[in-house]
Amino acid sequence: MKKIITLALSLTVWSVIACCALALVNSFTAPIIEERANASIKAALTEIFPEAKKFDTISEEVFSSVPTITFDNAYLVTNGDKTLGITITATGPTYGSSTIMVGIDTHGLVKGISFIENTDTKGIGSKVLESTFTSQFFGKNAHDEFKVGSDVQGVSGATISSKGVSEILKTACISAVTFMANNGITEEN
Repeated sequence: MKKIITLALSLTVWSVIACCALALVNSFTAPIIEERANASIKAALTEIFPEAKKFDTISEEVFSSVPTITFDNAYLVTNGDKTLGITITATGPTYGSSTIMVGIDTHGLVKGISFIENTDTKGIGSKVLESTFTSQFFGKNAHDEFKVGSDVQGVSGATISSKGVSEILKTACISAVTFMANNGITEEN
């Protein structure tokens, strides 16, 4: 009985020490991780809209119409007093999942996309990250179908990933043009 109590106390002490050590490490690494995530987002924003001077958060005003797709953030992109468009970072199911930032200009056209994260199978589903697939979305109108086999050429062997990326982009584009139309910031093509 004495051995069991000693063992239980020993495990408790080591558990407390391990928890404290993890909390200490987290207190040092959490700001660094957050800083790197913010730097990644800023890099994606400037890659999509290099001419932009300001990115105003509008995350509370832009919503996904698809329950399986969430919007992580949204920015109104401006250069001086001219609105250039909107970026939305959306996460949704592919074969695994993808987080994609998409920029839509005030004409309702896709300005650019940037993958923030993709958990699809390496070498198969991850081929949706390649420019041979992503380049077909540049200049695409938000009101297009975004349908694999129709106006989107899917990646061979990665149909589920291709369809998932297309749906994520379509959902973000529709939300962006809806926001811009509701706020009077769209331009005619």
